[in-house]
Amino acid sequence: MTEAMNHGYPSTREQSPAKPQDYQRGAHEVYTVDFAGEHFEIDARAPKHTPTMFALRNNDIETVLKNLIGEDALARVIEALEDEDGYSDFEKLTELVNVIYEKVGAKNS
Repeated sequence: MTEAMNHGYPSTREQSPAKPQDYQRGAHEVYTVDFAGEHFEIDARAPKHTPTMFALRNNDIETVLKNLIGEDALARVIEALEDEDGYSDFEKLTELVNVIYEKVGAKNS
């Protein structure tokens, strides 16, 4: 950029070229959620992820939980909630969704 284009001030662009770290996203707040004896770390932005919000609107709890905690963690929590015959209470899964949204402060009122 010339001085004329920069309102008479010399440009510092040539003095400080962009570096790869200039384009990296910063660290995001992570919340810890404990549920059914399992430990999860949730990116604070995850509940506001558009596909997750759409899945929640459609009551697709499986997709919501996969997006929030990951597929492997979902398998762990389902196993932790199952009784000896492999059955579990669906209400417990919706309770986990509520716990996560309350923890990150994104609960829909």
